[in-house]
This record gives sequence, C-alpha cells and structure tokens, in this order.
Amino acid sequence: MENLEERLMQISREVHDMFIEHDLLLRHCRKIGRMECCLLHYLFEINKPICMNDLAEHLGVSHSRITRIVDNLVKKSLVERYPSEKDRRRWFTRINIFGKQVAEIARDENLELHKKIIEALPPDKAEQIVENMKLFVEAFKKSMKTE
Repeated sequence: MENLEERLMQISREVHDMFIEHDLLLRHCRKIGRMECCLLHYLFEINKPICMNDLAEHLGVSHSRITRIVDNLVKKSLVERYPSEKDRRRWFTRINIFGKQVAEIARDENLELHKKIIEALPPDKAEQIVENMKLFVEAFKKSMKTE
C-alpha cells in the first residue's frame, strides 16, 4: 500500500500531464509557443500597454528573450509594439483585436472544458473538490516558498 505522499505525488503528476497535454493541443491549433501563449494571455488580462522590461520581469525571462517572443507575436498579428513618446529607448506592447479574439477563444474553450469536468463530478461533491483543489494549490505554493 502506497503512503499518502506517494499517492499525492502520483495524482499531481497525472494532473500536470493532463494540463500539459491540453495546453499543447490548444497551442498547436493556434501555432504559438508556451511563452507566447503566456504573454498573450497576460496582455489580454491586463488589457493595457506595458513596457518590454515589465513583460520580461513578469514572465521571468531576459529582455532579449521577451523581444523574440514579442517579435513572433507581432509577425502573427496578435500584438502591437511601439516606442514610448517620452523615451525612444523604451518600447511598449499591447494586445490587438485579433490577439484578443484568439485569447477569448482559448479562454472560452478552457471554460467549456472545466464546465464538462464539473458536470462529470458527483453533484454533491463538486464544490468540495474545487475547494480542496484550491487548498492543494495554496499548500503547494507555500511549500515551494520554504525550500
């Protein structure tokens, strides 16, 4: 019989693998990479221009890496990049209409998937499962900070 830690580790691995597979399917359909997807969704969430340095910091990548990611999204007509009016050395990025549409479609597909998951759960357990997953995520984040 496996102990509780081993069972939790196995379930965590399975959940991780499921989300990776789902994420790859969504990105494959849109032909964008993981970091491009993260950046696009971040721009969609904040819905305002942001300087390249702040983007690099948010995603935890170098300025040159964020430049390449934004270059790819600009080529795919998902975002716009433009220089600051006050300081020509600073550049800003914002999501455009097409990028918003792509992000909305991905969000809606994700919501539909989660709706199906909720419907597949026993009705009297769905709320409890969601709350327990929230507790798990909080405990996971707390545990990662202490290491």
